Amino acid sequence: DIAARGLDIPNLAVVINYDIPHVTGDYIHRIGRTGRAGSKGLAITLLSPTEMVALRDVEKLMGKTIPQERLEGYAPLTIQKQKGARKNKNERKKTDGAFGKKKKKSTAFSNTKKRKTTKRDAYKTYDASKPKPTKNKKRSKK
Repeated sequence: DIAARGLDIPNLAVVINYDIPHVTGDYIHRIGRTGRAGSKGLAITLLSPTEMVALRDVEKLMGKTIPQERLEGYAPLTIQKQKGARKNKNERKKTDGAFGKKKKKSTAFSNTKKRKTTKRDAYKTYDASKPKPTKNKKRSKK
């Protein structure tokens, strides 16, 4: 997007967008790097099905329809569920063969415990590295 504005690259024939910009107006600036000063150019934008809404916004802004082409072998995959497959990653199989939700672990206690253990271990290391105090005999008063 930084290179989308203000650059004039002579004889740039093709611009390839690997994604559609988040800001609709930036698309026009990106493709404007090609076909400058009356020459012809080609702009290619690779999209996933989830980006089609953003493409429609660009078309509305430009006031024209952008031609689309589907490439063989690059169609979105549809994954069919196998019988007995989990609905999502938070499910686990119960002993009776049914699926149920996984219980989330409480992180509050474990993080606190880890922190205390770390402090304790660090103190032990520090304490062990200190020189041991020497035993001085008390002076007796004469």
